[in-house]
Amino acid sequence: ASRANALGLQFVPDQFVKAAYKGEWLENAQQALRGAQPLATALDDLVKELKLGVFSVLGASQDEASVEALATKLGAMADGAGRYGEWVELSRSESSLVQGGARHLAERMASGEFDVERAEREIRLCRAEAIWTQAVTLRPALRELGLGARGRLVEEFQQLEADRRVDTATSIRAGHLGQMPQGAVGMMSIIRGEIAKQRKHKPIRWLMAEAGQAIQRIKPVFLMSPLSVAQFLRPGKVEFDLLVIDEASQVRPEDALGAVARAKQVVVVGDRKQLPPTSFFDRMTSGDDDEDEEDQPDQPAMGAKATDLESILTLCEARGLPSRMLEWHYRSRDPSPRKV
Repeated sequence: ASRANALGLQFVPDQFVKAAYKGEWLENAQQALRGAQPLATALDDLVKELKLGVFSVLGASQDEASVEALATKLGAMADGAGRYGEWVELSRSESSLVQGGARHLAERMASGEFDVERAEREIRLCRAEAIWTQAVTLRPALRELGLGARGRLVEEFQQLEADRRVDTATSIRAGHLGQMPQGAVGMMSIIRGEIAKQRKHKPIRWLMAEAGQAIQRIKPVFLMSPLSVAQFLRPGKVEFDLLVIDEASQVRPEDALGAVARAKQVVVVGDRKQLPPTSFFDRMTSGDDDEDEEDQPDQPAMGAKATDLESILTLCEARGLPSRMLEWHYRSRDPSPRKV
């Protein structure tokens, strides 16, 4: 009876159906219930597989929720598939708070009782106090420092940090110069020969294929667009330790694939609030992919394809890759730009 009610069917005892309809409608009702049973079984499997909390959101149990309300909720979840990355990031942050002993803070933020900006200030203050407490525990002499002495120590630390950055840059330059290829044989003979030419230079794609390793040792950092990567770097000839995709919200997944395939690690940098790449011409030239998918009902349900997502940034978010927010803004001392 509860299953019938959940599916929008009115449950009537058999004896009343027989008396009122002379048994003709009883068989139809039983057939309807038998046909609804596979739907109920599939729904049970879906809830168990995805661990859905849909029914708590609907304010009803699984047996009491209507099919229409459930379909609406699942449809909204499907339409918001592109924001699953935000949910994953939020879930990780909440887990970090809980593991750090701030469960009450996470609960108050989730309920809206605690302002997010105020919570950020409180967390920063608690972190600073925890660091200071740990430092005092390890070095009790810190308790005897006055405010003036602390200020001088901070200034000294800042100066040492600035010196360390300069020394690090100098060390990197020295290491790079120390591994520069020398001589005029092998790949260097090709490079020196092209440098000496006044005309009839070899194409860049050929040069990168024949002397790419030596060129990378001379210039280890390449600044290229996705199109340039496909145009000038032959697959399998050049490999990078790290690929950084800037303005990732403007790069389509299919355009970034070539560069990603040539790198061991990838860092994707972008702002999801920026406008995505224009899809005006894509809509004019694309076929009816939705109709093709509907024509194949036996195909298993899959997540969004890479080509269905608007940028490499949304693709990474949809796949739940680890993400971090900008902590330092190099263009200004004021922290407000990174909070926009």
